[in-house]
Amino acid sequence: MTVTPVGTDNEVLAAQAREAVAQWKTDIANMRAEIASGQVPDDEIFTLEHGIAERRQRIAQLQPLI
Repeated sequence: MTVTPVGTDNEVLAAQAREAVAQWKTDIANMRAEIASGQVPDDEIFTLEHGIAERRQRIAQLQPLI
């Protein structure tokens, strides 16, 4: 049985959370740029907006871990 200091697991989780949040913020910026470009059909704008909302919710859930 391997014993791992408690802090190590928390540090790993925090690092993973920071990485995920950074990726989702990038995704949000890319989706907003797509919408702003005017190149996205109206029916796809809803899908992108939904994706933005999902990522914001995930970010909010992970904030306490960071």
